[in-house]
Formats: sequence, structure tokens, C-alpha cells
Amino acid sequence: MTHRGIAVVLICISFVYLWPSAAEEASPQDACDALAAHPLDPQLPEGIKGTAFQDIDAEQALEICIIALRQHPFNPRLMFQLGRSFDASRSSVNALKWLKLASKYGYAQADVNLGTLYSGGFFVPHDDLEAAKWYRLGAVHNHMVAQYNLGVMYSNGLGVPLDKGEAEKWYGLAAAQGHASAQLNLGVLYAQRAGHSEDYHKSMELFRSAADQGNVKAKVNLETAALLNTALEFSEAVWLSDMLQLDR
Repeated sequence: MTHRGIAVVLICISFVYLWPSAAEEASPQDACDALAAHPLDPQLPEGIKGTAFQDIDAEQALEICIIALRQHPFNPRLMFQLGRSFDASRSSVNALKWLKLASKYGYAQADVNLGTLYSGGFFVPHDDLEAAKWYRLGAVHNHMVAQYNLGVMYSNGLGVPLDKGEAEKWYGLAAAQGHASAQLNLGVLYAQRAGHSEDYHKSMELFRSAADQGNVKAKVNLETAALLNTALEFSEAVWLSDMLQLDR
């Protein structure tokens, strides 16, 4: 065999043995998704599980997400995940910068995270008005957690006027998407309108749906709501609705 023939064979062997490992290596974007994606982000591509906030390796996530964003500078998911990584590293200025930029590009999970930061006062001053603003942005983008949280704010008059009608609206949108706490709270609102059997049956259906998802308060409420139904006069059992438990 000539030297040239040997060289061709070696090149082919190298291709056969090196190619699989190269194919299996994750891209920076895929690695950023694995390290910093939010597990409940409804805009995640199928198959991405994400990482709980407390489990983020901030140093590693920052390094890889910066590389990924350089390759895909207009990807709002990567902007959000970089902001989440900065949040995990306690870099508040950079976290807010990237979360707000992701929100500007319409990324609803960024709105939810921003609302949570302001409502909880996590490395920013506690500000219910600001929290409600971000939750509303996420809610109009049909993010069920944002819708639920906005419902909670209307139920309690936090950053918005106390308005049970608005609370019912946002709980209803989140409940329709299967949010257990929204189903629970909407069920309580229906039960508090005692005097209408239709509302009672709606509340029971919502409590069952939430209970089927493991919501403990919904299971308790099913028992309490049964007392409402057995009261001699449904309209006289309004006081029992005060015993129903909410998620806040």
C-alpha cells in the first residue's frame, strides 16, 4: 500500500471513531437550556427539563449562557436564562437587565420572574405596583402562573384595587390551563356567592380538579363545601365559606 493509501485509511478511521463523540457534544444553546432553563417555562422546547433555581450552578451557567447568547444574540429564551443565572449568582443589576430585555422581546417567563422579585422583595425593594405590572404583562401573554398571581393581587388589593371580579377573571384563565391553586381560589370565590346552586357545583368541580393534582387545601375544601350543600338553607350557610382555604 502506498503512503497515500495509508493516509486515506487513517483519515477514514479517524472520521469513524471521532465523529460520534463530536455529534454527542451539546451546543452552547443546549447546555444553557440544561443548566438554566426554568422547569415550568411554557415556552421551553419539548424535551428540555430545566433546573430548579436552588440547583443552578451559577458559575457554569453564566459561562455557557454568555457563549450561547453571543451565537444567538436575539434569542429571548437565552436572555431570560442568562438573567436567571445572574439571579442565582446574586448579581441583581445584571439579572434585572437581562430579565427585562427578555420581557421586551415578549418572553412571558421573564415577566413572571420579575413580578416575583418585586412582590417578594428579592434583592430589589418590595413593590406591589411593580410586581402587578410585570404579572399583567405575563398574564396577557397567557402565562398561567402570571394569571394566577395577578388574581391573587386583585383578591388582596396588592398593587391594584381590591376587585373580586378581576380576581375571578384571572383565576379563571389560569384554572382553564390546569393551574391547581387558581382552581382552588376560583372555587372559593364561587362558594362565597352562596345562594346559587350553580356556583356551588362549579366550586366543587374546581376543588376536585385541584385535589386531583395533589392540592391539600382543595381536599379539605371538598369536605367543607359538602357542609354547604347539606345546610338547611344554602343562603344561610354563607359563614361556612369563610372556612374555605385559599392559596395566596
